Amino acid sequence: MNLGLFEYGLVLMSFIITYFATKILISLLINSKRVVLDYHKEGKKFVAHPGGPALIIGLISSLVLAFVITNDIRILAILGVVIISSAIGLVDDFRSLGGRK
Repeated sequence: MNLGLFEYGLVLMSFIITYFATKILISLLINSKRVVLDYHKEGKKFVAHPGGPALIIGLISSLVLAFVITNDIRILAILGVVIISSAIGLVDDFRSLGGRK
């Protein structure tokens, strides 16, 4: 598979948007006291929670731009799946959806 300038541009744009969205989201979450204890770090450090929306923003923005430029309907299908699964993930972050115990 040969990636062209368009694909590299989408990856770069997605990275930059995700990077800055993460910085902004962490600040907002810490200021609103949305932090949880990270059991995988030494010294009982707290981390902002949930961090997924920053990733979602970067992914959705690159998919929307890809659709606008290419007008490929398959990108809309991927975008739909991303939006639905992201919504389920966000709801699960704020409310327990149950599942296996």
